[in-house]
Amino acid sequence: MNRRRSKSKISGIHRLTTGRKIQMLLVFLLAQAMFFYSDRFRIHHLTVIGNTRVKAVDVARATGLQWDKAPHLTELSLPAVQSRVEDMLWVQQAQVGLRWPGELLVRVTERHPVAVVALDDARPTLSAGGWRNLAWYSVDSAGLVLSRVAGADKTRLPRILVQRPLRIHKHMGTLAIDKVLAWAPVLRQACGNRIEYFEVDPMGQVSFVTPLVGKPTLVRIGTPERELQVEVLRMLCQRIEREHRPVDYVDLRFAYPAIRYPAATTPGAAHPVSRGAIVQDRQVALAPGRPAKAGAASSALRR
Repeated sequence: MNRRRSKSKISGIHRLTTGRKIQMLLVFLLAQAMFFYSDRFRIHHLTVIGNTRVKAVDVARATGLQWDKAPHLTELSLPAVQSRVEDMLWVQQAQVGLRWPGELLVRVTERHPVAVVALDDARPTLSAGGWRNLAWYSVDSAGLVLSRVAGADKTRLPRILVQRPLRIHKHMGTLAIDKVLAWAPVLRQACGNRIEYFEVDPMGQVSFVTPLVGKPTLVRIGTPERELQVEVLRMLCQRIEREHRPVDYVDLRFAYPAIRYPAATTPGAAHPVSRGAIVQDRQVALAPGRPAKAGAASSALRR
C-alpha cells in the first residue's frame, strides 16, 4: 500500500516537472517571438549630440544601418557603429549608446581648424601678395587636412606654407603646426600682429613674412627657443619702422642679426649685406670665429 502511494507521488512529480518545462519553453518561445517581431526592439530614431558642422543625416548614413527598415537590435554592433562614425572627416571622437525604447544616441566631438596650410611648390611673389592665390586648406591640431579654404587672407588662423602635397582627409604631420602654434602669439606681438604667413622647413626652422614699412619682409628666425630672439625681433621691427627704410629680409638664426637692405638703399655699401653682419648706420662685419655674447645683439641695436 505504501509502495503504491510512493509511486503515485513520484509519477505526479514527474508530470508536474514535465508540465513546468513545457510551460517554461512556451514562455521562452513567446519571449523570443516578441523580441524578434516587436517594434520595441527596433531602432526608430537617431539622436546626434555635440554636432555643429556634422549633419545628423550624414551621421545616419555613416552608421551603415538601414534606417528605412527600422534596424533590429540583433543587427546593431555599437563598436562597429562608433568606428564608422569616427571615420567621418569632421569627427574626432564618437560615443554610441542606446536609449529605450528604439533610439540610437551618438555623441560626437568635432575637429576644429587651428591653421590653414598651402603647398609651397613655387615661392609666391612677396611684393605682389602671391600667397593669396595659393590653394589653402584648413587643418586640425593632429595635422589632418579638413577642407579647402576660400579667402585665406581674411582668416585669423595662422597661415603656413609646407613642402609636401596636401590631400583632404590625409595627415600632413604636426611638426609645422606645433612650431607655429607655439610661437605665433609671441612673434605676432613682436611684429605688431602683422604676419602674412609662416614657413617651417623639414628641420623645424621657422620663418615668416611680415610687412615692414609697407613692404613684405622675410624674417628667418630658425628654431625660436630663446626669448632673446623675440626681444631682438621686436626691437628690429620698431627700429625699421621708425627709420622708415625698407629691407629685404631679417635673419635671426645666428648670434648676431643680419639685415639685407635693397641694393639701391643699402647705407654705406653698393651691395646687399651678407649673413653674419648687423647693419646700423653702417655695415659692421663680425670677425670669423669670434665668440658671441648673449646680450651683444640687443646692445648693438640700442646704440
